Amino acid sequence: MPVPTKVKSRMAPLSVLLALPLLLRAQDADPGASPAAPERAATLAERVLAPTPEPVVVLEDFVGAEAGNTVIEVILAEQRLTVRVGGKRVVESPATTGRKAIPTPEGEFTVQGRAETVEDEDYGNFSDKSGLVLVAGVFRKLDSPPRGSRFTAVTRKFALEIEGGKTRIVAGHVRATPSTDGTIVVPEAVAWALFEKIPDGAKVRVLKESPAADAAADPGKAAPPAP
Repeated sequence: MPVPTKVKSRMAPLSVLLALPLLLRAQDADPGASPAAPERAATLAERVLAPTPEPVVVLEDFVGAEAGNTVIEVILAEQRLTVRVGGKRVVESPATTGRKAIPTPEGEFTVQGRAETVEDEDYGNFSDKSGLVLVAGVFRKLDSPPRGSRFTAVTRKFALEIEGGKTRIVAGHVRATPSTDGTIVVPEAVAWALFEKIPDGAKVRVLKESPAADAAADPGKAAPPAP
């Protein structure tokens, strides 16, 4: 299977594969500003937009990936997916997880199979009469369509099936907030890399918060050991 054009052999920006909402970022204050500058800087920060950080895929570091040394970690509070092989980070990516009514299950699971395509009649886009996509990556039974729009199902790609059918990791339109039917959605280039390189039996940890944040909130809790 050919490598998607925007996945390179080293750290590669994948902005063309993302359609993510923009996030606010603070602008550095002018060191020579008057005492009133902080308020002005805050006002400017509300108007300065920056794209969500792009995923990182380092394909060389997937070499040697085995079930016993590969971990996929999904942090629900951060909408983030990280992959480590032998303790070394090889993927860092935004991810969209299940909405409050249908949450992505927390816990430790394993990868148990994959599918190059997944037919899902309830996942797709809301489009206008001309076919222009108005809202991408929607779930027909969960999302409200814009007036006059129609739903079109979309074939999903590069799915990793998670133990017992509890969830799956699959390519799709990534949103900044939890909004799926419990599946974990990542950019297509990331899904392709996982589909190709992650072995069956690899661990999948779905956590509410990162181990570091959890430990800071409760020093009595220790982060889970690295594989």
